[in-house]
Amino acid sequence: MQIFRRFVFGIGLVLLLGSAASAADPRDPKTLASTASAIQRWLATAGLDKSLAVEKVRWTSRPEDPQRRWLKLELRHLGTSADVEKESALLLSRWQHFGSNSRQSLPETLFYKLVQLSGVDRGDAVVEVFVLDRGILIFHDPGTRALLIRNATDRMIRLPLLLEGLMTGRAGGQPSAVIVSGTQAAKRVSDFLTEYFTEQNRIMRLPAPTFRPKPLQEDYVGLEVEGLKSQVHTNQHYWERLQIDVELKPVPKGHQTIWHLDGRSASGNGKRPPGSYEDDMPDDELQKFAEKLARALQDSLSRQR
Repeated sequence: MQIFRRFVFGIGLVLLLGSAASAADPRDPKTLASTASAIQRWLATAGLDKSLAVEKVRWTSRPEDPQRRWLKLELRHLGTSADVEKESALLLSRWQHFGSNSRQSLPETLFYKLVQLSGVDRGDAVVEVFVLDRGILIFHDPGTRALLIRNATDRMIRLPLLLEGLMTGRAGGQPSAVIVSGTQAAKRVSDFLTEYFTEQNRIMRLPAPTFRPKPLQEDYVGLEVEGLKSQVHTNQHYWERLQIDVELKPVPKGHQTIWHLDGRSASGNGKRPPGSYEDDMPDDELQKFAEKLARALQDSLSRQR
């Protein structure tokens, strides 16, 4: 099964037939500052801080509708020349290089990093990368249900932003499929996640986890869940909080899922979850757990046939 490292990796999965607010207020200046700091730390961890720097995270008016606002992550491309065309080409080349090395899309990773750390809906988020005086926007378009990249003042430069090769890999035999509507598929994924984590806490003899779902969409399931143990970390002395975003892409035999994960942990030996989670989870552990989740979903749907 083709695996895309870190927060974006696809699982060739066929779905079969058969809301509370985020803990942090995304309009609180402290949340904006902590989101900016967390993204800058991630850039350093990923080795990208020599080419990208966080300038700010702020609420701003939408170009097409000044009465509406969205949360914008502003990044600066750290170039060496004053030629905007040359630096723009260098930026896109670095994006492609990142994807070829890690089998993930850097623009999509940055976008969902903003969504997960701030707690906003994906329709209310935008990433803008400044190349000298040119801005390049990354946002979710509800019309095409895809992540798009465009020059801030020019026409679209590439659409849609989709990962390639999602249908290939090491998945093994797939069960026969019955095509379902997007709404049905999204609900099946949402129900699975709730049931899965509830059962995991029951096995661990822990209180039920806290779920903060985002509004369900035909092609999207978003969920924050906290009060977990031994899911990503094997050490039972750590409490865990996860942000999970699942995109559903129609394919001829059903739907394919693309998983975006982020997570934090906090030490604690008791039965009561902590008030905050400060430690970022390692990339490799998140990758393994997302693969485990996707396979568990596939097994669950197979049993329901």
